[in-house]
Amino acid sequence: MILRDEYYLDSLNCDSFAFASECQELNSYYHKNKKFNEIKSHHYIISFDPKDREECGLTGERAQQLGLTFAKKNFPGHQALVCTHTDSHNESGNIHVHIVINSLRKYDVPPRTLYGI
Repeated sequence: MILRDEYYLDSLNCDSFAFASECQELNSYYHKNKKFNEIKSHHYIISFDPKDREECGLTGERAQQLGLTFAKKNFPGHQALVCTHTDSHNESGNIHVHIVINSLRKYDVPPRTLYGI
């Protein structure tokens, strides 16, 4: 674990601090993801250019809001963690958002058509 100077944590369809156990509970309920080689979660990273701080006024808080909006739109019904930090392990200065979702959808959502048609 790396201590961060600034970070934001939110969740969708679960408690932020119980994400792992809630995902395991859902998987157990539906008898899914029991085997070692089954995909349990997906991890996405939205990484911003360091110049976005100066040129676009990007802040950690704004990046977190963008990450939440992205997760809500693209992973409806999924349990998700959205975490943003403003420092990088290699000191590149880029703000980035981590989105981790359970591979199993918790809630049914209406089907979406391609291109909104």
